[in-house]
Amino acid sequence: MHRNTLKTGGFSLIEILVALVLLTLGLLGLSALQASAMKVSFDSGQRSQATWVVGELVERMRANVDGQASGYTAAAANADLCENGPAKMCADHYDGEDEADATADCSANELAEFDIWELTCGFEFANTTTAGIDQIKLAGNGLTLACHDSDSGDSDPCTAGSQFTATLNWTSTSALAARTGEEAAKSMTFEVMP
Repeated sequence: MHRNTLKTGGFSLIEILVALVLLTLGLLGLSALQASAMKVSFDSGQRSQATWVVGELVERMRANVDGQASGYTAAAANADLCENGPAKMCADHYDGEDEADATADCSANELAEFDIWELTCGFEFANTTTAGIDQIKLAGNGLTLACHDSDSGDSDPCTAGSQFTATLNWTSTSALAARTGEEAAKSMTFEVMP
């Protein structure tokens, strides 16, 4: 007696094509998920830096009480500060070759101007180090600072103990923002009391 048996010799071409299509779709989905995660992580890092900048500003304002009345708000409103730099360098800095000593006789307002410049201009002024590529890139009016005078009856425009509104504006450098049409301008507002 002779049996007629049918042997299978492997996968058919259609099965292989279906498997490749499914694998390709899975890999495309995975790459889109990774790109989205990188964008969110990058934006989160920039928000953390923005929070750090404002936190550092508050600490510097606490240390320079005399500069709070007009020094910090005037320096934040100076649109040419990043281009021209502060009137005086009020801290030691790296000048490209070695450390340069700062002028020790800064007034409260000069120190306030230096603080705003150092925190918002990204160290892109002559005689300082260049900012890292991952540093937050502030927009043209990177920091706006407004004092809400706690005692409007006196002549002081910003009485000690007044509250400030600090708004930090930056441009997202996330490559995905440009491709997805997402708004690249980012902003955070803080109510602070130094």
